[in-house]
Amino acid sequence: MASFFPFAPPDPSGDLLSGAASFALRSYLVECGSVDVAVDANAATLLAGTVSRVDITGTNWRSRKELTCRSLRMSVGEAALDPGALVAERLIKLRRPSRGDAEIVFTAADFANFLAHPLVTAAAQERGATASGDAMRFARDANARAETTPDGAVAFFGDVYVVVAKDANANAATDAKRESARVRYEMRPAAERGKVAVVATSVTDDTDDASSSFAVDLAAAAKDVAFFFENLVVDLSGARLSYRNMRVGEGVVTLDLDLEVVGFPPPSSLGMI
Repeated sequence: MASFFPFAPPDPSGDLLSGAASFALRSYLVECGSVDVAVDANAATLLAGTVSRVDITGTNWRSRKELTCRSLRMSVGEAALDPGALVAERLIKLRRPSRGDAEIVFTAADFANFLAHPLVTAAAQERGATASGDAMRFARDANARAETTPDGAVAFFGDVYVVVAKDANANAATDAKRESARVRYEMRPAAERGKVAVVATSVTDDTDDASSSFAVDLAAAAKDVAFFFENLVVDLSGARLSYRNMRVGEGVVTLDLDLEVVGFPPPSSLGMI
């Protein structure tokens, strides 16, 4: 989403604000098929401090940091503005948070870009991300592409670190080391809103030395990925997106998200995506 209103024009109206926001979004996107911002307001309601609704829609977006999607829609309901800031500072400031929802449609390649995006990895590090407290590590190499499955799941890969002993006779307390194992995840929507169902399987690399093999707790790995998505919050400098539900179709993954705007992000925040 990045920014609803990067600045306020000197003679504010819904159409002028829509045009300003559309221009800012196009300026920061590397590629886009379409961008449309609709603001339900006029000069009188804006100066009174009210916007009834804002909708942002777009197709085929690619950001500077390789966040890509087939389409997206973001909507926020009534927003209470500070009319003094609008007139004196030409800035959009909220008097209280405004809530809405979002829908983002990814191809399998887009979903892989989403998992590798700095905002997602930062969210993983900042929030602990997993039930065990470790940050998620999603794989993005050529042998670990995301894909959708015929039974309605999205499959992707991650690397799990496990503490192991150097050999069978090693002292676990003094000679332990960390090994990495590749895991394939299949994730699909669960019946309960806000939940996902995840199955994890080991991926064997035939080039690995068999002596370095070790057991991965796949149930724990699947639980960690489910925990990550169910608690994921991406903060775009005041606009917070959190997981609500998902749908998987042939070749596409659709994320339904809750949206909370606590402050309209500045234009510079567009560079975050």
